[in-house]
Amino acid sequence: MHTMIRHSFFFGFAALVATANVGCNDNKSTEDSGTDASVNTDASTGTVPGARTEPEIFGILDAVNTAEIEQGEIAKDRAAAESVKQFAQMMIDEHGAAKKRQEALRDQLGQEARDSAKRAELQQKNDDAKDALRNRSGAELDAFYVDGQIQQHEQTLALLDAELIPSARTAQLSTELKTTRESVARHLEMAKALKTDGGVVTMT
Repeated sequence: MHTMIRHSFFFGFAALVATANVGCNDNKSTEDSGTDASVNTDASTGTVPGARTEPEIFGILDAVNTAEIEQGEIAKDRAAAESVKQFAQMMIDEHGAAKKRQEALRDQLGQEARDSAKRAELQQKNDDAKDALRNRSGAELDAFYVDGQIQQHEQTLALLDAELIPSARTAQLSTELKTTRESVARHLEMAKALKTDGGVVTMT
């Protein structure tokens, strides 16, 4: 089925961006030092189920941000709908800012971004998505990109909730992960609204 893009949704999406950005700026919090007392551990082993080391967490975060930036760059240049281009630019800007913020925190904590099977999986999925985007243009790309953004943000939320947030051992990283979760959840709602209100029809 051919995809359809209704040109009338541009202003609605712009208003949604403005409203979401106002709410986002009120959610930041910081802690100076120490271990996050809210981390849940297994009483018998003292470990977190599905636990990851902090260097692994930083590696996964880097893969997530890099994917959003690189896919956004392609969508920004090749999309048909102005609202899709705006969303792609927002992904570039906000994930770029998150990447820099997390790199600074990593240096502050004396950590590294370590490779893991999950990081490699995310990098491969990003390569596949970029290839698919490059083979599309216009309205077809719009539908593919928006559907991909919904799926990717849903998967990132699940990963944050199940593995990353529970595995954080320092208060600073725990706070950063919770801030990241708020942004990812907001991006997911905006992608869903873009698809529904913007008239981006899923390809079948």
